[in-house]
Amino acid sequence: MRRPRTTITAHRYSTTFRAFYDLLRPGYLTYAQARLPAAEATVAVAHTFGIIASDWSTTVRRPNPAAYAWYLHTHYVSRRTGTCISREEEVALMHDVLHLPVHRIATLTGREPAAVAASLGAAHRCIC
Repeated sequence: MRRPRTTITAHRYSTTFRAFYDLLRPGYLTYAQARLPAAEATVAVAHTFGIIASDWSTTVRRPNPAAYAWYLHTHYVSRRTGTCISREEEVALMHDVLHLPVHRIATLTGREPAAVAASLGAAHRCIC
């Protein structure tokens, strides 16, 4: 007997969300821990993925779901710290302090590797 269509859709939903979560969560936690106390970092990541999970069907229809998730995450972290950092500072933190390679930063932020490299170059030019 065939399953109802909603069950198949729900199964696909959970599988795709889980893959998205598994791909991004470790990097999001590392970034949050660099800017927040450990307990708050965990809350920040849970908050971000809670929002995404609650509206997953809309998130995956966005042009760039990873960029949307990164936007949610960094804005939450910035609100908790009371400080905003530029893209250049963000990339420098991730690359120079957290030792993430450019391609991983691109994956986490939803940006092209060339854009990440350009931001990193700009950040290094500003550091004197």
